[in-house]
Amino acid sequence: MVAGKRSQHKIPGWPQGASWGTRCRSSPPAQKSRPRGGDARQSATGPATGTYEPGIDDWKVVKDRSGFTLHRDDALGTAWLYDGNTFWTFDDEIALTHTADWAQAQGLGGVMIWSIDGDDAGGSLMAAVDAALAS
Repeated sequence: MVAGKRSQHKIPGWPQGASWGTRCRSSPPAQKSRPRGGDARQSATGPATGTYEPGIDDWKVVKDRSGFTLHRDDALGTAWLYDGNTFWTFDDEIALTHTADWAQAQGLGGVMIWSIDGDDAGGSLMAAVDAALAS
């Protein structure tokens, strides 16, 4: 998930009765993919090949894919890779820093990451989240 308009509409009302300090924001290291047939705005024709299941792969795999161009929407804090046929969405260090900064600005108690084994061997994603939450 990416910190943005979608998150801003969901988190404040959940869970009922919880203090702001106990709420958190979540982000997955697992990445999603869909072949797009030459234009990233076209409808997907189905999921790309993934390590665990079609269309799903880890950050540590996706970040090193060759032949892809990195695209980013800095206003939303999102990133994606596109090679003219396959479109991968993901949260990288910059996106997770944006998410952690947003969570702090909302007064949330932190962020939640699941499947941290999807991070690279250097722990790049966790280091980015840790640094952002420490600032």
